[in-house]
Amino acid sequence: MGQVKSTLKIVLSKILGVIIFLAMVLLVNILTYFFQNQYLEVVVKFLNSNLWILILMSALFMLAEIFWVLDFPLNLPAPFFSAVSSLFLISFILQLLSYIGISQNIIPASIINLLNIIIYPLVFFIVLITGYVKIYLSQKSKNKSHKKD
Repeated sequence: MGQVKSTLKIVLSKILGVIIFLAMVLLVNILTYFFQNQYLEVVVKFLNSNLWILILMSALFMLAEIFWVLDFPLNLPAPFFSAVSSLFLISFILQLLSYIGISQNIIPASIINLLNIIIYPLVFFIVLITGYVKIYLSQKSKNKSHKKD
């Protein structure tokens, strides 16, 4: 019963977070009609163009968190969902860097392309391996405590 309550709590809190975020994006979109500001329009355009990435990333993080709450072996998909959702987070961050860096001539496009090639597999495998190590260590500690009893 404890897993059901915590799973429901995770789902409701994540959905509420997405609804609040969407309301804020809608509010900022409405503000662009009242305030003619170049920077506000750039931010709104960037958020609108990456809205689906942010929503999908939130859903994947929610799935990962739900699987982390479950007991072994049901938690085995958790590291995979964590790794995939981390890729979406990295994608958003790199798009933000690209958007700012290239438009302001701070970061050359070649460096951002190099970052794309290196960072995606690196983050995916680090998160994936770390997640499975975490599961292994938690199982190992549970087995030790059961042997003592």
